[in-house]
Amino acid sequence: MSRDLPQRPNIEHLKKQAKELLAAHKRGDPEALDRIRASLPACAALSPDAVADFPLALHDAQSALAREYGAHSWAELRARVRAASGQPPTAPVVQPARQAIDMTDNLPADLQALAAEVRAKLAAGPVYAPTPERIAALPLRNTMAAPGAVAMLMVGRPASLRAVEAALRNDPALICIAAQRKQEVEEPVREDLHDVACLGRLLATCPGESGTVQLAVEGIRWVTLMALETTSPYYVVRIADYELEPSEAGAERIAQLDRKLRERCRELAKVALPPEACEAALALIDTTQDPERLADIVLANLTTSSDERADYAQRTDLVERLERLLEFVEREFTLPVTAASSN
Repeated sequence: MSRDLPQRPNIEHLKKQAKELLAAHKRGDPEALDRIRASLPACAALSPDAVADFPLALHDAQSALAREYGAHSWAELRARVRAASGQPPTAPVVQPARQAIDMTDNLPADLQALAAEVRAKLAAGPVYAPTPERIAALPLRNTMAAPGAVAMLMVGRPASLRAVEAALRNDPALICIAAQRKQEVEEPVREDLHDVACLGRLLATCPGESGTVQLAVEGIRWVTLMALETTSPYYVVRIADYELEPSEAGAERIAQLDRKLRERCRELAKVALPPEACEAALALIDTTQDPERLADIVLANLTTSSDERADYAQRTDLVERLERLLEFVEREFTLPVTAASSN
């Protein structure tokens, strides 16, 4: 089912349509089941009975509706509505990532130099970094960076090396970290990339082995991948800010989940980190007041796959994000005890 946005689209009207689709699915409405099967990738190969039994959530209904309107995701549809209504893009200041990088005295000399450069950049304080409309991108096979933390990455594909060079010509050196859906794809196209990516700032680089380059990238904010414009000589994507919607569960539920997340993260830090790192982690938990920012930092330090991070990031409701993140945190208690790192 294909739809056209009205001349003056309204996001509240679209939210209502998504809720109506969700309610129709719960009723087993045949037309709704057909629409979901046609528009939601997770249901494309399912039988009608299986679609009826599918545990459809509101974000799934939103995703299906977005695809009916020709968007890859609900976030992209929101961005289109924002642009059509003449709302200006947000341009927040980037607060320095306070999450420590796991860089010990045993690191090689080149990485010690990289670590020193990173710490100097972060110590310089916040930078003004509005989200650009077009930007060089790094499609990564098994990594999804997260805002509020520093990720150590290694790139070697020619297009990725050129993307790094392009980013370094700007100040700040912004780049889009786009996670691939399948690791084995060598030259990904738009459909091979997750709908939500991370806008990052290149803090430092150093040569790696066999022509690779090691990068220290500070995650800035989640962005919606609107389009893949070019792949040569490097990937260029069109992006827009990804915005959370007010949670229907309310502030009380958010506060409840926030308290539980902090409590479990404190417990995890005490059993998984050495004393000095534990002290830093506890201080970070106590001083990061914004639940959304803290959740992103926690995500960056858990042993989650890029698909799991994408599942977290694509949720537009903070309550759903926190609930999903708590699942990841609880799982961490069952894993072998190792020090957390950014990625």
